[in-house]
Amino acid sequence: MTTDTHKPARPLKYFKDKALIGATLISLIVAIGAVCFTSMSALFGTIPLNLLEFLTVLVLSSTGFIYLEISKNARSKMID
Repeated sequence: MTTDTHKPARPLKYFKDKALIGATLISLIVAIGAVCFTSMSALFGTIPLNLLEFLTVLVLSSTGFIYLEISKNARSKMID
């Protein structure tokens, strides 16, 4: 969830929009269900992941967001 801004994500008020929070939670539940539960895996045509595979995907997919937030935070401190 990145934005086209040089400000860190923390000061931005993402958590004030209740519809956005609801949509995000529903999306996460469906996405996790599609790769973790056999019944949903059959529905979406995916293969269930074990815990280690799921954690690997989670860590690797988060690295871009973490890197961008660290660089934005460092840049904003240099500007101030």
